[in-house]
Amino acid sequence: MDDDPQSQPVGTTTLLEKANQFRIKAELIGAQQSHTDELTRITLRITAVKAALNKLDQALTAARTVAGLPDAPSINMAVDDGYDEFRRKIDVSDFNDAVFRMAVRRLEAAAMKLDTESDQSWKTWTVQCLGSLRRERVAVLPAPQRGSARGSWTRLERIASAPPDRSSVIEFVTTYDNLRELLDDLPDLPSELLDLLDRLSQKTPLTIADLSEEDLRILRTSEVGSQIELRRRES
Repeated sequence: MDDDPQSQPVGTTTLLEKANQFRIKAELIGAQQSHTDELTRITLRITAVKAALNKLDQALTAARTVAGLPDAPSINMAVDDGYDEFRRKIDVSDFNDAVFRMAVRRLEAAAMKLDTESDQSWKTWTVQCLGSLRRERVAVLPAPQRGSARGSWTRLERIASAPPDRSSVIEFVTTYDNLRELLDDLPDLPSELLDLLDRLSQKTPLTIADLSEEDLRILRTSEVGSQIELRRRES
């Protein structure tokens, strides 16, 4: 998982190349028009097509990033962006509004399909990652590190719940790797000790009377016994 997810190859770049051709073709239309009103109308339509293309570019980047993650579910990158039909219409000087509206709809549908595929793959992958972390080992850490580790876990859950993009994927991978390295170096703890540490971590402090002889024995013989302090209440 330490590898940059962008470095992983994804089968084809055909869609990206077509999107660039789509954009160039749309820009050429404006250059070929002379009538002011017609140029204004077509410029507005081209702006809408470019906006839809930008969304498709973002969806494609996210899909390629998620697909490049190790052991991530595959993403079907084959989508119908409508470029071929748009090109045929424009080549015969068909600049009707319907041509542009259809192009925008096809581009938006292609972006939505990629977004859906990416989101499904991302959710599956992050659930597997979070499930592999030994979260219970956080209890072994001293208070400052414990708070930091729990903050990292919360951040991972927040990133995992949002739609993926390149920056969020990189942040998740980096945070996950750091937390995994920290937890992997910690020992496993018996469930009774974990329960006891959880009780001791509550906001309301425990007194000696709240602890049984078995509780005290567990603490004395555990690796975290040195982290437990007893203080007399002054009031």
